[in-house]
Formats: sequence, C-alpha cells, structure tokens
Amino acid sequence: MGQIFLALKLQEFTEKEIYKFITNLYHEKAVKIWDTIKSIYNLQDLSKRPMLLVLILKTLQSLAIRKDELNRSDVYNAYTEFWIRREAERIETDINVKIKESFMEDISLEMWRRNVVAIHNEELQSKMRLKYAGEIRSNVDIHIIDYDTRNASFLNRDQAGYYKFMHKSFQEFFLGKKCVKALRIDGKGMNCWKYKWFDKEGYQLKAGHFSPFWPYGNSTIKQNLRSC
Repeated sequence: MGQIFLALKLQEFTEKEIYKFITNLYHEKAVKIWDTIKSIYNLQDLSKRPMLLVLILKTLQSLAIRKDELNRSDVYNAYTEFWIRREAERIETDINVKIKESFMEDISLEMWRRNVVAIHNEELQSKMRLKYAGEIRSNVDIHIIDYDTRNASFLNRDQAGYYKFMHKSFQEFFLGKKCVKALRIDGKGMNCWKYKWFDKEGYQLKAGHFSPFWPYGNSTIKQNLRSC
C-alpha cells in the first residue's frame, strides 16, 4: 500500500487579518503600507492569499527604497520579476527568464483573443514546446521546462486539466505588456492586433497597465484604445 499524504490548504485572510499581519511586521508603518495596497488595482484581493501577501510586502518595501510614488505597473513588474527569480532558485533551474515571461504574455493573449479564462494541459504543452524550442536539448530539459511551467509560473491547474492564471490581474498585466511591445513595433497604435479590440469598458484599465512602458504618453494609448 502506498503512502498517504494530506493536502493542507491555507484559508484566505480577511481584511482584518491582513491588516493585523502587516501591523505585526511593520508596526507604525502599517497604515501607510495598507493604504498603498488598497490604492493599487486588485492588490488588496491578492493580499487575501497568505503566500502572495508575503511577496507583495517584500515587493513594496523594495520599491519604496527606490521610489517615492508607486503605480500598479511598478508593483506588478517588480512582483512578477521577484516571483520568477524566487521560483527559479526554489526549483534550481536555469530556465530563461525572458522566455518564461514572454510565454506568460503569449498565453494571456491567447486567452483574451479567444475570450476564455483557461487553456487545457495538452494545448499548453504544445505551445510550451514551440516557445522553448531553442532551449530544449534533451528529454531532461523538456521535463524541467514542463515542471517549471506547471509549478513555478502564474498558472493554476484544475481537476479537469485546465490551466488559468491564479488571478485575473496577472493575465491583464501580461496582456498589457504584450500589447505594449506591439505598440512599440507598430508605432501607430493598435493596428498590429489582428484578433479583436478591447471592449470600451476595459480601455482605462489597460491604459493604466500600458503607460509606464509606453514612451509617447498615456493620452496616445487611451486614444487608440477608445477607437475599438
């Protein structure tokens, strides 16, 4: 008879518990940190998850040393970079970080284009092998990349074998980065998208993600997004 393992699931924090956790760590700085978390899109919702809250706090403290004012893209940029580095060290892989980040952008675009929130494991595997083709030299590399994608990325798998982003804000963030790269290449706006336009209700949110990466001003982004 095989071994039996118990799976433990951490319950989400309440708002009161989040604030208490922050207070225990940062004392008199807690109010300012909590206000920052509440002011950044979806960060408060992410903070309900204990492991994510720890990463968020580390990210905020790191950014606060370098910048007086923070916006959502500052935080999500630093947070995702910190996450990727941490997971690479945890599972001791030499996965190309840029390719991993680009793969998350590709997946976010595919989900948005098809208007779905999840992608099946078989399709994910196929896309992964294409994306990492230049990195694969043996079956060992395939297993390492597969494990990293399934266990050390921003995706969660359900019992039916479908993967989705652990939180919608991560999908929106990676989609925003993907679109900004296309904007830079195109130079005129969103003409580079062959799939579909953003809905009008969402353009302000996307513009907020784009602006820190877009050198021509936030108004240019909003103008292009309004034209959907």
